[in-house]
Amino acid sequence: MRKIFNVLTVVAVTMFLVSCGKESADADLRYKVVGSDIIVDASDFLDDIPRLHLVQDAASLGVDWLYNDFAIQFRTHADFTISNYFKDVTFPESGTYYLYVRAVGQQYAPYGQRSRASIERALLNQQPGQRPVQVPEGSNGAFRLRVNDAYVEGSFGDKLGAEMKRAGVFEVEKGEVAHLMITRITGSPALDCIVLSKNPNLTEEDLMDKQLPDYMELLHEYAIPQSSCVKFGDLTGDGKTDFVVFSSGYSSYAFDHSGKMLWSWEAPEENTRLRAQFEAPGLVWDFDRDGKAELVQWREFDGKEWLIMADGMTGKILQQTPWPTAPHPHVYNNFRLAVANTDGIYPASVLLYSDCGRFMTYGIYDMQLNEKWRHEVNTKKDHLGHYFYAHDFTNDGIDEIVGGWRVVDADGNIMWSRLEDIYDNHDHVDSYSFADMNGDGRDDIVICACDLGVQVRDALTGELMTIAPAEHTQQIEAGNFLDGYKLPQMIAGARIYKDRQADPYIASQVYWYDGEGKMITHWPMNGLNGNPDIVMGDFYGDGTDVAFWYKFLMQPDGRGKLCVRGNIYQCTDFERNGAAQVITLDGTVLRVWGYKHVKAGEPNNDPDFLKETMANHTHY
Repeated sequence: MRKIFNVLTVVAVTMFLVSCGKESADADLRYKVVGSDIIVDASDFLDDIPRLHLVQDAASLGVDWLYNDFAIQFRTHADFTISNYFKDVTFPESGTYYLYVRAVGQQYAPYGQRSRASIERALLNQQPGQRPVQVPEGSNGAFRLRVNDAYVEGSFGDKLGAEMKRAGVFEVEKGEVAHLMITRITGSPALDCIVLSKNPNLTEEDLMDKQLPDYMELLHEYAIPQSSCVKFGDLTGDGKTDFVVFSSGYSSYAFDHSGKMLWSWEAPEENTRLRAQFEAPGLVWDFDRDGKAELVQWREFDGKEWLIMADGMTGKILQQTPWPTAPHPHVYNNFRLAVANTDGIYPASVLLYSDCGRFMTYGIYDMQLNEKWRHEVNTKKDHLGHYFYAHDFTNDGIDEIVGGWRVVDADGNIMWSRLEDIYDNHDHVDSYSFADMNGDGRDDIVICACDLGVQVRDALTGELMTIAPAEHTQQIEAGNFLDGYKLPQMIAGARIYKDRQADPYIASQVYWYDGEGKMITHWPMNGLNGNPDIVMGDFYGDGTDVAFWYKFLMQPDGRGKLCVRGNIYQCTDFERNGAAQVITLDGTVLRVWGYKHVKAGEPNNDPDFLKETMANHTHY
């Protein structure tokens, strides 16, 4: 093997990383080294993932376990390889290294796992002289691996299920580089990980305690009812974070910090399917400032739909008023709740948004659920977006209300509106973020505007400041995340739609822009299957925010590093230690992850801060 890497450089960089305690985005460190073992998991190949390849977890592949619960499923468009993967790794020690490959075999499905019907159409439409469409029923695909300039023995992923094979032995010197190349891919096998180890009898059990980055610590794991929405707050008054889980049908289940269920409320079975399109309307907040949060939510009983406020400890209704909607039958396009500060003293107003398919309303209720004002709009589904936000743009302590291409003040007076200029409901706003993008001391509105891309508008006038395309822009955050920029950067989740018969139909990618709307980079090279969240917070506890996307901590160069099992859902101070923790949500499992080296401090108890970082979180 060739010595092409300076060992002293490796040592120097490693010492620097240990001293600063933060993860690096350096390309040569984008794999895990544990003692003498080199572990390259599938996520280390993501930079250049080909267009139709998929990211998978153990459940989606039908296996019991994956290293880091992550794999790349390769997919060929024909009966031969058209994709290759490369990775260079540097040996930390001299001696004998054994090569292991863990892969998952899948049923062979040519042409990118298209449906049987689409393959039959291809057969019918095949032109003279065209390469034959091959459908080898019941066979499996596989891939080969080259190390430096030679193939290692055997194929991988050629049997159904997961299997780890020892594939080679190498005598190396410290600092030598191994050039790994995945090639000769057929069918749809999946790569779990590649390991170079001095252990001649390495097992999967040996890998299980070497997962995820060393800085990441699993703090809590909760078994919860099936859910796509969770809200957080102190229900019990003990200073710890509790939470309420909402089912897709709007049922609610309250848990304390230990995971003990406090109470539950079951929504009617009727219309459950209609309610399941988007997240449930729920809000956890201490309205009366007694140290215990109340729950505000939609409920249906006595043949009517209600906006209710309940005791957080018991679920008992304290206040109720009719939910502004049409009589049944109707749909539940967007039912949303947030808390707002409308008096400059304390956030104690309920911001409600309701789109029942016949009309849309948004407005403010006081803590007794008396309606203060309401706007009604007659337009098509989603035209006002999916959520309404409360944020103070005038620095007077009183929130303005943002949503639906308009800003209104706390009394409901329209400050500006661009709704009339928007072509139709397809150009709605999927999400907003707020940051001082030009350094003038006042927050601007950063808009995730579907096919209209990323926009920045003056919050007080609606004037367009910047605009940039980002596919169908779905999610957005703004902050100082990348190296070398004075003004905040924008990280946008670009949703890529494909043919509805394709698999996957939806893919996602990160687009980065500077404060002037100029593209910096995007990652990875091609979109990943899924509809991931972007969240941000002071993860390290040093006063600086970092961004997370999907399963990745975004690095200072704009690339992602796998950091958790599961799908990232929220980033907030769950531990109440002055830092932010990452929360993942996967159906019936809620996990809380923290930075292992965090310096605990006093929590930020400013109500306006908690309103925006914990209570008013939306997943879209």
